[in-house]
Amino acid sequence: MSLLAENKKRIVRLVAGRHLRNHWDSVKLAGTRRIHIGHDSLVSALLRVITETAGDEQDRLEAG
Repeated sequence: MSLLAENKKRIVRLVAGRHLRNHWDSVKLAGTRRIHIGHDSLVSALLRVITETAGDEQDRLEAG
């Protein structure tokens, strides 16, 4: 796996972890388990990064 792809995965884990901690804090404050709007933006961001990473790997395989 390329270093760039590895760094993207690490960043996604950091961002997702931070988001989930913030979400859990908001759930505890609200006293409910409803999902707030930020969840959709997180999912779309994760999908975008995964797609970009897959594209990077595909380019590397085709070039190799």
